This record gives sequence, structure tokens and C-alpha cells, in this order.
Amino acid sequence: ICEGSSCVLDAKNSSYNKYLWNTKDTTSFIIVHKSGLYIVTASNNNCSIIDSVTLKIFSLPHLYLPKDTVVCLSQLGDVILDAGKFKTYYWYPTGERTQTIAAINPEIYIVVVTDSNNCMGSDSVLIEDNCPYQLYVPNAFTPNSDGLNDTYKPLIPAPVTNYHMMIWNRWGQLLFETTNYKEGWDGTFKSTYQPLGAYVFLITLTDVDGNNVKKSGTLMLIR
Repeated sequence: ICEGSSCVLDAKNSSYNKYLWNTKDTTSFIIVHKSGLYIVTASNNNCSIIDSVTLKIFSLPHLYLPKDTVVCLSQLGDVILDAGKFKTYYWYPTGERTQTIAAINPEIYIVVVTDSNNCMGSDSVLIEDNCPYQLYVPNAFTPNSDGLNDTYKPLIPAPVTNYHMMIWNRWGQLLFETTNYKEGWDGTFKSTYQPLGAYVFLITLTDVDGNNVKKSGTLMLIR
């Protein structure tokens, strides 16, 4: 399976009423998200049977579009964005399906790729003419209560107005929303820790010069 996903291992059989996994779980099924060998013993009053399965985790594709920077068309001219070598590509908002595209308009470009293991990854870059405002957004955070990168929020260089940030999971469920640029997401939804993996964010604001700024893309939750 791909990193950030989980797998249900179900050993239920009507001939057996007791189960013991090498994870020490005693249910008929377990949900796993780590590589390794999983062994289950199913038994009844007379006999038992053992089975096993090996789970392998494939890393998500790593992309290297420009991060946390603004590329100014007025300085560089047309910019070529290269997503790297993968199986498939899809670029927003152009709809192109090639490894590279020419960013000829000032807007947010997002690419979604699929690798040879059918794992999906994405990346984004803001191409903005004249660079009126630089919004720095981290590409990952680690909500593990160690005091470092425990919340996800942009780095705002100056006070802003009309701030709005939303974060969704891969199924389109809204997990977090705030209008306070000093407030960040702690990696939970309804007090439940969310699994590691990729999430989608959208940030809109008005900068100190009165310009409307919009940025979207993906972030990685790492535990």
C-alpha cells in the first residue's frame, strides 16, 4: 500500500472463535499501516490454525517544484515547471498531462502525479508577477507534542486582513478552518488524531498593500 494509507487484515472464519495476532490484538481483524510480517492464530476448543501476510509500504512520490518562494515573471520571463519522472501527470489549472509545462500566467500551479507503484503525490508553486507579497507556507509539520512544528500555519511577514485558511483530507472532508492567521492546525479533527499522509490547503488573504493573495497546495502530516 502507499504511505499514509491503511490496510484491513481480516482473519474471520466461522469455524473459529478466538484470534491472536503477533501485534497482541485479539480481534478477528486489525487495521495496519506499517511494513512488516503479520501473523494470526485462529482457534476453537479443538484446534488452531496459523496464517500470515507481509505488508510493504511504498513511499509517496517526491516532487521538487519551487517551495515557499514566489517566481516573478517580470524578472524571469516564462518559467518551465518540471515535475520529474513519473508514470502519469495532471496539472491544474491547465489540464496538461506532461512532465513539464510552461507557466506563462501569474497563478497557482498544482501537479498531481502517479508513480510506478500507483501511489499519488502532488506539489504546487505560486507564479506571481511583480511579487507584491510573499506568503511562505511549509510543506509539512509534525504534530507530536515535542514543541517543534506541532501546528500547521503559514509564515505571515506582516499583519494581514480577510485571512481564511481551510484544510481538507484526500476525500474532500473539511478538517480545519480559521480566520485567525496566528492559529494553526494541530493535526486533529473532532479531537481525533488524523493519520500521516497528504492533505490539501487553501489560504486567502488581503496583504498590507490591499492585494488579494491566494495560495493552495498539499501538505504532509508526519508523526
